[in-house]
Amino acid sequence: MSSNITRMKFDRQQRLSVWNQEIIQKSSILIVGVGGTGCEVAKNLALLGVGNLFLVDVDTIEFSNLNRQLLFHIEDVDKYKVDVAKKAILKRYNPQIEIKTFSQNVQLIPFNVFEKV
Repeated sequence: MSSNITRMKFDRQQRLSVWNQEIIQKSSILIVGVGGTGCEVAKNLALLGVGNLFLVDVDTIEFSNLNRQLLFHIEDVDKYKVDVAKKAILKRYNPQIEIKTFSQNVQLIPFNVFEKV
């Protein structure tokens, strides 16, 4: 994203004297569990301008998830939560964010991922 567009997009938060959007954009956050809370946190971090998200969840979307996990729709049932969440965030909220997904147990994530966050 060009610096001018970034400046305009995050203008409101950059008006705070203590805010540093560059630090936010360079941050990397790991979210384990992309359910009700994880979906909302991932969306909000994307809107905030975080540069890198790592999403971990072994589950697939169930019909009963749809009333509280707003990144998912009925056509997403039986798909991996992390894959659908990534596509939704990139399409709807922040196409410039880097998102890496892991549809496996957190214990199986390579250690270097933890060193990045």
